[in-house]
Amino acid sequence: MKKILLLLPVILMIAGCQTNPPEPTITVQNTEIVNLEDNSEFNLTASRITNQINGKTVSMMAYNGSIPGPTLKVKQGSEITVNFKNDLDQPTALHSHGLRLDNEFDGVPGVTQDEIKAGKSFTYQLKFPDSGIYFYHPHVREDVQQELGLYGAFIVEPDDGSTITDEVIFLDDIELNIKGNIEVDEDKVRRTLMGRFGNTMLTNGNTDYQYQIKQGESKRLTFANVANVRPFNVAIDGSEMNMIAADASNFESPFKADEFIIAPSERYTVDVSFSQPGTYSILNKTPDKEYELGKVIVLPSEDASTTSQEDKNFSRDEIPGLASYFNKQPDKELTLSMEMEMMGMNSNNMMAMDSMPCHAMPDGTMMGNCEGEAHDSSEASNKIEWEDEMDMMNAMSNTDNVEWKLIDSRTNQEGGDIDWEFSQGEYVKLRLFNDPDSDHPMQHPFHIHGQRFVVLANNGLNNDNLAWKDTVLVPSGDTVDILVEISNPGTWVAHCHIPEHMEAGMMFDFKVN
Repeated sequence: MKKILLLLPVILMIAGCQTNPPEPTITVQNTEIVNLEDNSEFNLTASRITNQINGKTVSMMAYNGSIPGPTLKVKQGSEITVNFKNDLDQPTALHSHGLRLDNEFDGVPGVTQDEIKAGKSFTYQLKFPDSGIYFYHPHVREDVQQELGLYGAFIVEPDDGSTITDEVIFLDDIELNIKGNIEVDEDKVRRTLMGRFGNTMLTNGNTDYQYQIKQGESKRLTFANVANVRPFNVAIDGSEMNMIAADASNFESPFKADEFIIAPSERYTVDVSFSQPGTYSILNKTPDKEYELGKVIVLPSEDASTTSQEDKNFSRDEIPGLASYFNKQPDKELTLSMEMEMMGMNSNNMMAMDSMPCHAMPDGTMMGNCEGEAHDSSEASNKIEWEDEMDMMNAMSNTDNVEWKLIDSRTNQEGGDIDWEFSQGEYVKLRLFNDPDSDHPMQHPFHIHGQRFVVLANNGLNNDNLAWKDTVLVPSGDTVDILVEISNPGTWVAHCHIPEHMEAGMMFDFKVN
């Protein structure tokens, strides 16, 4: 039974009120690819810009005037200095997502630094111990600032000189109102029930993204999800697609896939090739809808031979005694839950979410109840919300009437009261349980700062294809076991990477000595 406070409908509280920000004077620029040597410096500025979306001039935010921001290419093991300036009219900070960097430069106000006020600057010293694809974004009002375009990529090239990616593709969605403006509220965090789903898909900041490839050629593409809440089920029509890497490393074994699910803040790298020339669609395929995210233009070529390279894949030897952790009892357990009080709605208005059958995830785990061959649809229901099916209720939700929770399952401590403390060099088995009986069960992308982990199991089924990750999708009702390598000292945060959920309480910090 949903615990809903029944009050008179207050339709006027629906978050259609949009803050009117200052009119920017800078027009969006093309994304720059910058090669940075060890010990080099780079200047990065966050500011408001104008962009053209569906023929309409809209106000957005950008790093160095581009969406995505500059792509910074560095060598594994290097260190750079980023001189960051805040030219916004509001506080911000720069978080380097997935990097195992020094704690004081993690960019989390209230934990590692103060907010960077409007017009002020901060110097970040960034280290890159691991190869892979990472990204940077704000850690202040992500629901507004990242939504409006503040994100960019790090490409950390491995020591062996192999090609880690040919293209980073950021997937996003924005909500345009009937006037064609982007719908956000900069004064108050709203849509905390589900998070803000958009009605317009953006790929690398555009509604008409295109990528060219030659017939028979193999290209390595990295997809990154920077949407507030929307998960994407990515498919590329007519392609041969091999899954190569997850967030922070290659898989143990590459594998073929027709499609893959990517949650907010996850990255997946795939090798794609096409046997025939033509124009092919990059698609988001959900159980009920299909969106085109962009196009791949395949040019005819007489040379139809594909190229391959030797990749450094994840090795189980990287984790001493790994096999023993699969059957070990968890060291810590978290329950993902929520409570809400809503206006003008009752439980009969709660619309059923799209069902999600047993499905292979890109990291090799299975989503849903996959122990048998037959699965009742009711058992697999409410696993993932692909769309905002409760727009009125979601629009009326905010941080005053919705509380999302991370709960220590053993002590019942919640959020900021959780007092976990670890020692550098430990491996901690963490069990994540997404409570299907909470006031609104839905999926959560769970992210840990400053450390990396492997997914051991999903609903008791061991993962047989490991990779280093920093974010894992936990569908409603599922239990996911991860093994966290405690390698980086400092005070770090862990949170749901749906920013509206994080702002509504779904975050805590832990210490590494």
